[in-house]
Amino acid sequence: MEKIGIRVPRHAFLRKLVENFGSPVVATSANLSGMAEAVRFAEVDKKILKAADLCIDGGETALKKPSTVVDLVERKILRKGAGEFEMFK
Repeated sequence: MEKIGIRVPRHAFLRKLVENFGSPVVATSANLSGMAEAVRFAEVDKKILKAADLCIDGGETALKKPSTVVDLVERKILRKGAGEFEMFK
């Protein structure tokens, strides 16, 4: 079964961008799989910056941790990161 990831940003600029755009924004993570997470723009891998159509420096990440990743199909937390998540029934 194929799965998709959905991120709901807390960042005010990103929320406004999506609201004004009127559609979801498709984006990659700011790090390559297995590599360290970027906390600030200068830490984003140059390969990602070069391949992207648009890169915006939104400042340092508020919580300085990667996001929590939850598999809603299997109902389990795959990666505990920033933010709180309580599995619903």
